[in-house]
Amino acid sequence: MTASRMHSSMCFLSCILLVLWVVSLLSVSAVSTLDQMMPPRHNCCHIENTTQGMYKAYCNHCHLKSVPQDLPNRTIALDLSHNFISQLQSNSFGHLWNLINLNLKSNAIVHIENAAFTPLLHLKVLCLSGNKLTQIQPGLLNSSKNLTVVDLGYNLIPSVPLAAIKDLSNLQKLILMKNSIKSFDFQSVSKWRRISDVNLSRNDITSISKHAFSPLQNNSMHALDLRNNKITEVTPGVFSDLTIVHFIYLDANNINKFEVLAFMGNLKIKKLSLIGTSLKEIIPLNKSTCDGVDIPHILNIELSNNGIFDIPQYAFAGFNHTLSLKIRQNRLTMISNTSFCGLHSLEILDISGNQISSLPLAAFHCNENLLQLNISHNQILRLHPGSFVQLSKIQQLDLSYNMLSSWKYLSINVTLIVSVSLALIMVGYVAIVVYYRRWWVRYHLYLLKLAIFGYKDLEGKQHIEDYRDQLNVMFSDGDEDWVNNVMRPAMEEKFPQFESILWGDDYLEIGLYLVDAIHHALENSFKTVLVISNQSVEETWFMTKLRMALEHINDTKLDKVVLIFKENVEENHLPYLVRLFLSANRPYLKWEEDEYGQNLFWAKLEKNFRSNKVINNAIPV
Repeated sequence: MTASRMHSSMCFLSCILLVLWVVSLLSVSAVSTLDQMMPPRHNCCHIENTTQGMYKAYCNHCHLKSVPQDLPNRTIALDLSHNFISQLQSNSFGHLWNLINLNLKSNAIVHIENAAFTPLLHLKVLCLSGNKLTQIQPGLLNSSKNLTVVDLGYNLIPSVPLAAIKDLSNLQKLILMKNSIKSFDFQSVSKWRRISDVNLSRNDITSISKHAFSPLQNNSMHALDLRNNKITEVTPGVFSDLTIVHFIYLDANNINKFEVLAFMGNLKIKKLSLIGTSLKEIIPLNKSTCDGVDIPHILNIELSNNGIFDIPQYAFAGFNHTLSLKIRQNRLTMISNTSFCGLHSLEILDISGNQISSLPLAAFHCNENLLQLNISHNQILRLHPGSFVQLSKIQQLDLSYNMLSSWKYLSINVTLIVSVSLALIMVGYVAIVVYYRRWWVRYHLYLLKLAIFGYKDLEGKQHIEDYRDQLNVMFSDGDEDWVNNVMRPAMEEKFPQFESILWGDDYLEIGLYLVDAIHHALENSFKTVLVISNQSVEETWFMTKLRMALEHINDTKLDKVVLIFKENVEENHLPYLVRLFLSANRPYLKWEEDEYGQNLFWAKLEKNFRSNKVINNAIPV
């Protein structure tokens, strides 16, 4: 009996222990699951969970001097931009072997150890732009075979680092803009099969070797960007090894001649752009020397803002596929009725902004498919109806801003009529020139005003050094592309002294409520810029930020806010807050497409960035 009871007691005790063990296992599992759901903490970095249980770490603007070593090893995206990292060691990313996207933009990196990226087997996007790199070691990226984007822009690299990138068979986008590259040749590349974008703009390239692109011939490229270099000549056939390139940009070089021979071959181009390259001459195709050679398939040609003074007969012979040709803002004085022969498929022709004084009979008889013809801003005095014969499909003809007039010699004082007519023509001509060059006039008048009166704005006690951020830029979601593609690159180029700029909501202080973060940005920024457009004035959140900015002006009694009108906004479409701001004679600027208009814009903006004026009157918001 006693033995039976003891046996029962032992069984009962065993059951209790078993239950406690199961409960403890469940507790540990629950804690582990909770740990997976809750992102780890870091003093500065903002860490987000993804749907796959991985992490994204945002450590930008954290004043870091090295890569944080306490980040979770399941981090797949890491933003370390805008810090003070100067070197990357072999153990910098040893614990982050899951990284796919790594952003190291705008640090002070001068040296990278050869094994720094060895653990990053899954890395696809690597951004090292805006550093101080002078070389990329040959074996640096050997382990990162999955790389699709490599951004090395805005460094001091003297040549294309082919030894480091030639084996990246998955590479799609290579960015080397704004370095010190003087020449390039992709001859040693043999494994690139997916490359689509190559950006070599803003370098010191003077020439392109004839077969520089031969290893890329099997790729369908999206863009080849060679803008803002020092190329003086495009060698005949230099692009013939390529098959398909959607966009070729050769803008802002020193190319004096446009030769069809340079683009010969079985080449398809969506757009060929040579804007502002100092072009003076178009060399037509000499068929006697090019028999059997394929004519390039170019859909759009842009030759604007050059010095072309003549378009020879049959200058574009062979361009049977071209749909759009723009030769705006050149020095054309006349054209012949065979200048555009050969462009049988042409639908858009723009020769505006030249000095053409007359049109010949049947000037466009070879272009029967023309839909849009722009001859505005020329000096045409007389127009003969026969100039436009065979343009049966034309939908838009722009002859504005010319000098068209009708003449009769009447039976009264001919001398008086001629004199008065000439005087009127001269007045009209001067008025047109002044209007056309109005931004040039306004820009130089503004410079003269500054030279005479200087800067006499009443300054507050605060200076730009007293603020954490020099500039706070606010804009609506619809204007983000314009800010990133137009305003931001120009700002970074013209105001390199601004080391800390808040570009929209993504740069706001992490850990604060959104409204508090806006207040924090307004208080800690020397200037706040709001981009006004037809879309932004309809956005409730943007208008809320505008109201907060105006309230901040009233609180600080400093003119810290500038409005930039990206486009024309009708007065009756302007919200009440914007009209209040303008009625108080507050600073605002208007973006213009004209070159001198933009010069005036940047000059005024630079002046406005010098100080915060003290104000005496409040805005009734």
